[in-house]
Amino acid sequence: KVSILIAARNNGRFLTEAIESACRQSVPCEVIYADDASSDHSLEVARSLEERGVIVVPGFVHRGVCATRNRAAAMARGEFFVFLDGDDRLSPDFVARHLDAMSAGVPFVYGPARAFGEGPHARGCWSVPEWDKYDRWECNTVNTSAMYARWAFHAAGGWSDRVPTMWDWDLALRASRFGIPRPSK
Repeated sequence: KVSILIAARNNGRFLTEAIESACRQSVPCEVIYADDASSDHSLEVARSLEERGVIVVPGFVHRGVCATRNRAAAMARGEFFVFLDGDDRLSPDFVARHLDAMSAGVPFVYGPARAFGEGPHARGCWSVPEWDKYDRWECNTVNTSAMYARWAFHAAGGWSDRVPTMWDWDLALRASRFGIPRPSK
């Protein structure tokens, strides 16, 4: 029912944590790792987790994160997609909470996030308001790991790299043309 799609390049240092967080969901999910021609040990890390059911898709030419996410989506069998970066992780109930908020006609569900690690944005948290397409211009609260209905993802045209570094904002705006997105807890 849900495919968690991990697209990454050179995230070997964090990749085990990311993939394991996808595998440990309280709801069974298909987990696909698509590599974007990593030059570190990312591919080996992902392959070491294949026995847990992770599908590994190597990439031998660097295409960028959007093309790599779309490649993973083309292989996915779920009716819902969750995209996860190779240096991020999901709480164990992430998918279950997003499924609870999903219903027919909803293009995607988005939820709060918490930053971790080092740097100026580490440990920052942001909540999510009810959807208002005009608020997106002021502050994007839809992060990469929103849960998209397969039909809405494809109707919106998938990930596009035409808006540099604003991929999640761009996809959310395009997908919202097909229904009203919902926030998750």
